[in-house]
Amino acid sequence: MTLLLDRSQATPQLHALVVGVSAYDHLIGGGRDRLDAYPLSQLGSPVPSALAMLDWVKAYTHPSVTVGSVEALLSPSQALNGWGPAPIPVDDARIDALVNAISGWFDRCNQHPDNIALFYFCGHGLMRTGPALLAADFGETPKNPFDQSIDFDNLRLGMGSCKASTQLYFVDACEQSHQVLVTQLALNARVPLPPDVNAPPRSDHLVLHAAAPLEKAYGVANQPSRFTSALLSSLKGLGGEKRNGRWSVPTSKLGDAVVRTVDRLCAIDGAPPQKATPTGSPRGAIICDLGVTPPRVPLAVQVLPDAANHVAELVVAPAGGPPLVVRPPQPGPWRIEIDAGIYSLMARFPPATFQSLSRDDIWVLPPGADEIVDIT
Repeated sequence: MTLLLDRSQATPQLHALVVGVSAYDHLIGGGRDRLDAYPLSQLGSPVPSALAMLDWVKAYTHPSVTVGSVEALLSPSQALNGWGPAPIPVDDARIDALVNAISGWFDRCNQHPDNIALFYFCGHGLMRTGPALLAADFGETPKNPFDQSIDFDNLRLGMGSCKASTQLYFVDACEQSHQVLVTQLALNARVPLPPDVNAPPRSDHLVLHAAAPLEKAYGVANQPSRFTSALLSSLKGLGGEKRNGRWSVPTSKLGDAVVRTVDRLCAIDGAPPQKATPTGSPRGAIICDLGVTPPRVPLAVQVLPDAANHVAELVVAPAGGPPLVVRPPQPGPWRIEIDAGIYSLMARFPPATFQSLSRDDIWVLPPGADEIVDIT
């Protein structure tokens, strides 16, 4: 296993396990004996996505929780800078390394009831009775290739006996089924943590899937995926709320923020829709602290009818203040980012076209605001 950081102790801590699998030995382009029954290829997003997730963990802040441990598995493996005096070689995300990493992660998370357990996986996934997360050596045993995969639902249920009261699971993978699975339902994925039916309920438990069951998740070549980009944007502010004068991201806000941000990114890029799906029992525990400065929040403004949108000058101003942002007349919706807060919005038009309109009390709050100015 590859521990980039290990300061584990019996105090409230975040313990993160981050896995990114771009390279698969036995899938198309893998260079070893190919598993022809599964037409899956190499991936471009998982390692960049996992590295972006690790960067967020490195900068982590919380009012009462410190970073206790950070473990990573990457395929292809590589050495990472910035975690110690010398680059740290990261182990390949093969099944034995993944099972061992999950076991060690459980033990570290189990040291204190106020710990935050964070599991992140980006790579191929297939839907059986639940999601199976494919390790880099998926297909090493062709008669049961799922022996090189993790049964995610049972991993999550197995963590039910862990003391960590806040548990976060971020699964950036497709959840499609495959025709082979229809005839071979006995193919079993690994269960690294057998579930305990007598385990007490967790107080805060959030699962975020990049795709709905039987649906696809989409990557961006050699960049973090849309889901991971949405997740990190939400953790950095779009999932925020203000409590006692400070901004923070609670479990109760993060799921909706990620869903809405994925939808927005897909709409802006013209990409196929992607159904990010939150589950679990989020009760509002603080995931991370954002400080006293309001987060930047996207605001989209559409003027109707479209003929008015083309000639509208749009003005956004803080409530009772001077203009902050002005958009000259141009086609299409207006998209900007501004500090979370309350604003006024004005649409101004040339003489003899449309009547100008002003609206106060425009609330621009995480995860974003969509305003329609209808002058019909």
